[in-house]
Amino acid sequence: MEKDTIYAFVFTLKGDVVGTKSWFYDSEKEAALSAKSAMPTYKADEVSIHRFDEGTGEFLKNSVVRQRNDIKWKEVYNAQNMFGKAFHYCQEVAENVGYKYLLFNGVVYSVNGTLNQGLCEEKDLIV
Repeated sequence: MEKDTIYAFVFTLKGDVVGTKSWFYDSEKEAALSAKSAMPTYKADEVSIHRFDEGTGEFLKNSVVRQRNDIKWKEVYNAQNMFGKAFHYCQEVAENVGYKYLLFNGVVYSVNGTLNQGLCEEKDLIV
């Protein structure tokens, strides 16, 4: 299968550009995974992902990936299998079983924070 969309990555460290890279990918998810895996090479703490739009002939900013070294997956309770449950119920369950963080609708929250205090997105966590 031919990879048909070009993505450009801009790697930054504390707001300063430390590198760029571009390549063809099948999907935004594949591009984001590649960008995230390249972050240590550039010693970057953030990468912005831009997709080339053939209609306008411009690169459009798709997303930003931030590396969260302070939050580990083993500390995060994943609430994706709790269909139809409210945020506060999932938060209470996570806290009762000893987790520090809650993954709810793709966003990571502290178990004692509020719905307005998202810490980062799921894609920002270290695998």
